[in-house]
Amino acid sequence: MSVDVFGRNLKQVEDHGSRVIIPAIGFKLTSEGDFDIDNRRLCQIAAPLDSADAVNFETLNFHIGGLLDSLALKWEKHDISIDQLVEQQRNSLDSFTKEREALDARINELKEQQLEPTDSVAKQLEEKLVNTINKKIDLIEKSFDTKLDLFKSELSGLLEARAIAFLHEHVGRQSWT
Repeated sequence: MSVDVFGRNLKQVEDHGSRVIIPAIGFKLTSEGDFDIDNRRLCQIAAPLDSADAVNFETLNFHIGGLLDSLALKWEKHDISIDQLVEQQRNSLDSFTKEREALDARINELKEQQLEPTDSVAKQLEEKLVNTINKKIDLIEKSFDTKLDLFKSELSGLLEARAIAFLHEHVGRQSWT
């Protein structure tokens, strides 16, 4: 019966009376005609002659299971430490964010305090400028009113003189005719 490396049955193949040697390094035939691999016999893994001859699924799973369990514990501890570090970083980021917001609020407060005197100076300058402009407008209006009154008086004088001249011209012609 042929078996694979884990002791499972393989398909039955007709034996033609000659044994084929596997062409690989380390494979030798013993004097009994069995394969010898580094002084170990190839045998049916499900039922080895000596416990050092082969490893079966049960033994392999037992040892691998223990290794996997210890590895899983190490990774769980590692994951827990990573989670703790991430939580610490989140907390430090949150505290940094709060500190930054407090600093931003303080900076804005200081900016407003600096702007207040500037605003009061600007208001004073604006008041002075408005007063000066209003005075200039009043002077211009008075000057305009004065010139308008002067123009009206000159215009009325011209109109009066023109009317008198017109009357003299027309009345004078009538009286001579």
